Amino acid sequence: MTTERQLQRLRESISQMTLSLEVFMEPRVQPSVDDCETLQQQLYTLQEQLAVYKHNKTQKELAPFFDLHSKVSEKEMPVQKEKPEPVLPPVELQTETAKEEVVSPSINVAPVVEQTELKQTVPPVPPTPVPPAQPVQNNTPKKMEIPLNDKFRFINDLFKQNQLEYTIAVEQLNTIGSWSESEQYLNSLKNIYGWDDQQDVVKRLFFLAKTRF
Repeated sequence: MTTERQLQRLRESISQMTLSLEVFMEPRVQPSVDDCETLQQQLYTLQEQLAVYKHNKTQKELAPFFDLHSKVSEKEMPVQKEKPEPVLPPVELQTETAKEEVVSPSINVAPVVEQTELKQTVPPVPPTPVPPAQPVQNNTPKKMEIPLNDKFRFINDLFKQNQLEYTIAVEQLNTIGSWSESEQYLNSLKNIYGWDDQQDVVKRLFFLAKTRF
């Protein structure tokens, strides 16, 4: 994603957050719990977008495993080589010698009888019905839907309280087009951070990543 697109997303998030702040600026109105949660979610989203935008602008490696996050899927993906087709041995053409047949003349030749062709009535074939056109299905996988509580658990328990590394890993998962590639990428992250397969938080991350497909 280009920095111009990220900047546009930042401006949209700031505009939405400005509308939410108006409720808190009004002295005669007390914000509700929903207003507080909405503003908190917008602040977290703005913080993530600012971190990614800052990284792309400075072109510096802010996270220790950033290069690995961006390239691990390419290194871990096995390249399937096409099997060469088996070469069949050449077939030798066998020539048969034509034998001359001696036809002995027949003495009694039967007269040729003319046969009349029987005309059969063929019933007309009904037209084949054309099936209705089916709508084109969009096979583009959706993005991961991570609840707020799961997000905090992933950052604290899986990414060592580093929100930037968590954001980079989620964006990388959202760009992968199949579950097999996503599973390989998650296994690479598991080796990097030392995750335990028996942890509920690890199983939860794998489950949310699989629901995209």
